[in-house]
Amino acid sequence: VGAGDNAHEFAMLAAPDARRITLLARSQPRAQKRLRDGLAPLLASGRGEIVETASLVSLAQVGNRVRAVVDSPAGRRSFDVDRIVVQAGYAANSDALLPGFSDDLRRRLHTDSSGYLFAAPDQRTDCFGIYAAGDICNPRFPSVVAAIAAGAVAARSIEMDYRERQ
Repeated sequence: VGAGDNAHEFAMLAAPDARRITLLARSQPRAQKRLRDGLAPLLASGRGEIVETASLVSLAQVGNRVRAVVDSPAGRRSFDVDRIVVQAGYAANSDALLPGFSDDLRRRLHTDSSGYLFAAPDQRTDCFGIYAAGDICNPRFPSVVAAIAAGAVAARSIEMDYRERQ
């Protein structure tokens, strides 16, 4: 969820091990040209897509996967995914994200009074398959540098979890 610099960079880091990557953008993607160009081969191969003007309707756990329902100008779509990474800018923005989660996921995802998600140092949340990195879980140091570092940690955790499941 997100299509700025951090989301593009995270997608490129995850691409070698991912079957498919979908970026959900609330508006048009705003990543730097070099990052958009870096993601172009993944998009051209059909292993990735960017859904513009997307809004997350709901998330629910379905077995070991997460079902995301998304609205966009192209209509409502459903994705069954192994991982969801939220890249939501310089504020927690969880108020836009959490209402779409199922009641069960909302109960298991913990936030502070300002809406920041709690994540372990490895960026895992209390819900299997949901990771938090950057400003949605870091009120102390909201910066691109901190978000990139947390995104790299989350990517490594996702890779480790993926390899353990195989």
